[in-house]
Amino acid sequence: ITAGGKPAKGIKVILCSSPRMSFRGNPCDGQSPKKATTKADGTWRIDAVPLGSYGLAYFRGGWTITDSDAVMAISPSNPVDMGGITYE
Repeated sequence: ITAGGKPAKGIKVILCSSPRMSFRGNPCDGQSPKKATTKADGTWRIDAVPLGSYGLAYFRGGWTITDSDAVMAISPSNPVDMGGITYE
């Protein structure tokens, strides 16, 4: 995750099957989301994610939900690169 062209450290990232557009605490309330926080270089990692369809949300002063789900086949020998998220 980058902001203004620089890595964004300390951004909360959550992954769950059905992020909601209407929520109180976070878009994955009532589910068992996988969580991570970006490191100094803007990267994050979530381990042990089963095969399935997921939505991604991140917190930067408010929650932002990705607009597409991804179907992922994940194993230690087959990590998935979610790509980059950039905001200004």
